[in-house]
Amino acid sequence: MLLRIIALFFCAISLSLSKVSTAQDFPTKPIRLLVPFAAGGPIDLLSRTIANKLTDTIGQSVIVENRPGAGGSIAADATARSAPDGYTIMLVTVGTQAINPALYKLKYDSLQDFSYITTIGTYSLVLVANPKLPFKTIPELIAYARANPGKLNYGSSGHGSTAHLAAELLKSTAGIDVQHVAYKGSAAALSEVMAGNINYVFDIISTALPQIQSGAVRALGWTGVTRSSLIPNVPTIAEAGLPGFDITGWVGIAGPSGIPANVLQRLHASVSAAIKDADLRGRIMGQGYAIDLIEPAAFYALVKTDLAKWGKVVRDGNIKVE
Repeated sequence: MLLRIIALFFCAISLSLSKVSTAQDFPTKPIRLLVPFAAGGPIDLLSRTIANKLTDTIGQSVIVENRPGAGGSIAADATARSAPDGYTIMLVTVGTQAINPALYKLKYDSLQDFSYITTIGTYSLVLVANPKLPFKTIPELIAYARANPGKLNYGSSGHGSTAHLAAELLKSTAGIDVQHVAYKGSAAALSEVMAGNINYVFDIISTALPQIQSGAVRALGWTGVTRSSLIPNVPTIAEAGLPGFDITGWVGIAGPSGIPANVLQRLHASVSAAIKDADLRGRIMGQGYAIDLIEPAAFYALVKTDLAKWGKVVRDGNIKVE
């Protein structure tokens, strides 16, 4: 009996030392970066750009693996179920982590089942409208919508997207009656605004800016707390008459819960070093993101705050995934 206890003791010590050694040596093999959307889209391109630089800073190949579907929840579920060894990470968004829980019946918990590594960048949206419409500002849009209930419509990149919820927040905050038209992607919605088939859409600045500059659409408002340096003459929606209005999305890197602290810190340091590269920073900012690197604890707190915020928007707007 004594010999068995001693054997079990040394076995436990051996396993513990093995885990410590593995964590200290991390990484010793390629890392998978799961991407929650299809190849070729803006998030996929961002992920591949980051993966290339992260390969240099972490010392192992970082392989992008696309897992599209269900608003990103397929990739998130795969990440949550993976081994917590740091070799499976995911590019997460405010949609996958903070919006989806209010829209889908998920098999995972955004707070309990993930280790948050760092955010990469934040973004806001610009509200653009067809230039032939009789309003040029947010107050004029609101006044027109109130005078013509149910006659205006807006497009989005899909049910439950950030653009959809931004429009629903404007609708509830301003007390207007407008109709939603969902498209498969933001490019299609923006094209329909330019064609005059729908009235307005919230879009990312990198996509909308060329159309704003050409006059194909009119920019009415910015969803961020401060104005965008790319369109400094366009007021924030908050300053245009809806105080407190703020739609700020984010992208970041996370893994399954239980990643050892030193592995998590190594991932954080390596991702941060990659993002600090001048060339990569320029590319990320060129896609409309503001660089924003935060510590794992701060990232967890951000997800917790946004879960409450977006859950309320979904409930107030009675938004359903169709």
